[in-house]
Parts: sequence; C-alpha cells; structure tokens
Amino acid sequence: MKFYKLIKDILNTLRMEKAEFQRLTGINPVNITWWEQHPDTLPQMKTIKRIEQGLGIVFDFDEDGRPVNWQKSDQVPGTDTSPLIGMHSKEKVVGSSLGKPQNTTGITIPSQPSEIYDQFEFYGEKPDWTELSANEQKFYENLYQLFLVELDEANASYQKQLDEATVSRAHSIEDAKSKIRRAILNKLMGDVDINTNSPF
Repeated sequence: MKFYKLIKDILNTLRMEKAEFQRLTGINPVNITWWEQHPDTLPQMKTIKRIEQGLGIVFDFDEDGRPVNWQKSDQVPGTDTSPLIGMHSKEKVVGSSLGKPQNTTGITIPSQPSEIYDQFEFYGEKPDWTELSANEQKFYENLYQLFLVELDEANASYQKQLDEATVSRAHSIEDAKSKIRRAILNKLMGDVDINTNSPF
C-alpha cells in the first residue's frame, strides 16, 4: 500500500482531521498532498517515527523497508516514553538501507526545520539540532518556510500539468472514437448499394 493511502486510512480510522494530525505530529498537511501526488515518495524515517509517536501507532514494513500497514500501539499519542517504539519494524529498514541504493523514484521531503539541517554535511563534528543556538535554529526555520513556499509552487505546477494532460488525454480519446465511428460509417456505406432514387 502506498504511504499516502496508509495516512488516509489512519486519518479515516482515527476520525482525525489534517489540522489535528499536524498538531500531534508537527508535520504540515502539505506533505500529505505531496505524498498523494507522488505515490513513490517515501518520507524520512524521522518523519515516520514522529507519526508513530504523535498518533500512538506502529507501522509494519516490507523487506524493502517500505511501510505497508499500521496498527495502534500501547503508547499514549503525543508522548515518547519508549525509544524502541516500532523498533521491531525499523530493524528491517536499517538492514535494507545499509549498502543498498535507495529507490531513486522516491523523493524525500523534510517535514520540519531540523530535517533541513540534517541534510547538510559539515566538516568535523556536526552539532545536534538541540545544541544549536536559537538564532541558528531560526535560520533553518526560515529556510524551511521558504522550502514550503517552493513546495506549494511545485504542487501547483504539478497539478496544472496534470490537469492539462487530463484534458489532452480526453481530446485524444474523443479523436480516436471519431476515427472509429468514421471507419464504421465507411464500412457500412461500402457494404450498402446506394439507391439513386434515395432522397439522401
């Protein structure tokens, strides 16, 4: 099952609106739209863990490390009392990702400023996000807001192209149907003896 379908199933089962999902996980609902429009996209494991911890669920993973199912856990939503939550399934992810290329068709989307920070490589020892000063964290928060703007524009562009492709496809189908109708009429006209006394 695609990840966005898992998220939709979770929201429907828990009767949860996207605003509540954002409040519990800290993940912007625009990511849900992106996952739906890019079904091969797989979020970072940090994002998946935040969803588990925020909603009190556990994902099940296949041999390729992709979430394929979910279930409720004993954890209270919004807490992180157990660092091993979902670890039985995460081991598959770690084992499948080491020394193995990631799926190049998937797109990893940061869901918070700290994930923007995590993507950058530093020379020497890299401080943990919590060790950054308030000004440094603010810098990455501003970058993340810019990223969200670009993401919205990318989604809008994608939707526009999708709409245009849908219209173009519909026209192509109608053209194909018209050609078939003409072929049928030509066949019928060829098989019928034309009566010169016909008013047509």
